[in-house]
Amino acid sequence: MKNITFSRDITVGKKKEENRIAVGFKVFDRALKQAEEYPDCLCLVKTDSKFKPTAVVRTFNRITTDNKSVSSFIHGIELNKDTLSIIKDWELLSKINETNFVTKFDFQGSIKAEIENLSKFKELVDSLVLDNQDQLSNGLEFPESEIISVIWPVKS
Repeated sequence: MKNITFSRDITVGKKKEENRIAVGFKVFDRALKQAEEYPDCLCLVKTDSKFKPTAVVRTFNRITTDNKSVSSFIHGIELNKDTLSIIKDWELLSKINETNFVTKFDFQGSIKAEIENLSKFKELVDSLVLDNQDQLSNGLEFPESEIISVIWPVKS
């Protein structure tokens, strides 16, 4: 799949127009299903832009209480120097769509160092998610969040 752009510029029912992707978007659902089938893996990417390390976080209702159609939300958590910022799903998609990722490159760095940095980043993200569950929950009654992916750019 090359040069795919996701957009939800249409309105459904009485909902206001917004650019959002989440559970229910067929391509996204398929990607989540495929990801669940794989054990943890590390994919280093090289970009030709200033893409920052970003975690993709899914927040869902851990207890189903009614028949709402939206049961989870996606956010990005981006590393900006020494701070983390939460970005909305459409902002995350926009950043990804605007980035050119290099898929074939000869990585000259240390995988061990990248894994250590990634582990530190994950700890920061986990802490931020716990501290900001109200912001991430979008009104879910029993919210729980999980990191479903990390986009980890490398320089070499």
